[in-house]
Amino acid sequence: MPLYCGIANDLKRRIKEHAAQQLTRRCLLLKSLSTLRLALLALNNFAYADGQQTIDGYFDTLHVCWQTTNSRHEAEDLEARELCTHPYPLNIQKNRHATLASFIRDVQSERAAYTQQTLIQISETALSEL
Repeated sequence: MPLYCGIANDLKRRIKEHAAQQLTRRCLLLKSLSTLRLALLALNNFAYADGQQTIDGYFDTLHVCWQTTNSRHEAEDLEARELCTHPYPLNIQKNRHATLASFIRDVQSERAAYTQQTLIQISETALSEL
């Protein structure tokens, strides 16, 4: 089942960004953690503190498929068609697939709750180490 559809100028770099991103407090605070990675962490309830190895192992099981296009415009048109005709449950932005509307809202809520809970846990851990 496809999980995510996206556009990349440099596919190798984009995959590496998703797959190799470190789980740091800074990523959560700056909201720079990949939305795909954050969704997978939250939906699987992986512990952030020791989740690096778990999520990396999870990413190792995923498969990547791609289609090349001749222009950015063509890629955007293709992505728009894909998001309308196929359910990509982890595409949050621009996803207009009617059957996924409530699921996407749930994923957004799960990600927000996961982020807040994890920031609290990280702060409590830092305070206890003082």
